[in-house]
Amino acid sequence: GCDDIVEAISPVIEDLGPEYEAYLDWMVRNGTIFLESVEGQLNMGYSTELAVNHGSLMYVVPGSWGVPMTVTHEFGHSANAGLNIFPSTCYDVKEIHSQGLEALTMANADGIFGDDGRALIAAQLSTMSGVVVTGALYSEFELWAYETEAEGTELTIEMLTSTYSEMAKEHGVTRDKYGLGAGYTWQNVHHLFDIPMYYVSYVTSAMNALELFVMASEDYDGAVRTYLALTEQNDVHGYVQAVEMAGLSNMLDAENIRTVSEAVQKWVAKNL
Repeated sequence: GCDDIVEAISPVIEDLGPEYEAYLDWMVRNGTIFLESVEGQLNMGYSTELAVNHGSLMYVVPGSWGVPMTVTHEFGHSANAGLNIFPSTCYDVKEIHSQGLEALTMANADGIFGDDGRALIAAQLSTMSGVVVTGALYSEFELWAYETEAEGTELTIEMLTSTYSEMAKEHGVTRDKYGLGAGYTWQNVHHLFDIPMYYVSYVTSAMNALELFVMASEDYDGAVRTYLALTEQNDVHGYVQAVEMAGLSNMLDAENIRTVSEAVQKWVAKNL
């Protein structure tokens, strides 16, 4: 139930400070956390801003073992909308708000989820790593499509599917969701149609979240301060400026990706 999940994640929210704790309580009291199946709703979790009271609404599909982490993820977005005077509008930054809060929750997993904590960490690290790989794939494919069209080539479904299939194999992604062949998977990614060049945000933000996770495993309070240094920014534009001001690495630099990846591998070898 919603109350149980809110109670489970509350320790992490409390660590962020009284404002975050009070905002979570505001959402619960005002019924803006929907954890229920609603006919016609998308089968996913999302948050949206509310004009009334400068608040936010969160909707999460129930029934999955990962729901507590999804609620944590979406609360990162909700808090940005409800607590900041000028909420970040940069997708590259906003996704760190959500995935970074997942990272802090992972660092507290044993205390929150008991014996299931380590299993949850393993699953989340796998998920975040997968996000980096698939995000890089979708971004490379999307960039290729725009560049190819700009050169004067008229794209066809066959060209797009064939190229995506080749790129997917190079990235080790062979999932065939509909039994049509892995090359058709791109057609199910609505970001490619609705928000051009969005998907690279999942790559950079997931890497920054993994960076926060490594930080938290060594100095939890320091990781919380770094997270807040990012989320409490107002009217800061652009990913590079935002992460540098917060003390995080610029994940558009391949060397930083390599450094964090190696740190995560060392943590896994030692702890899992």
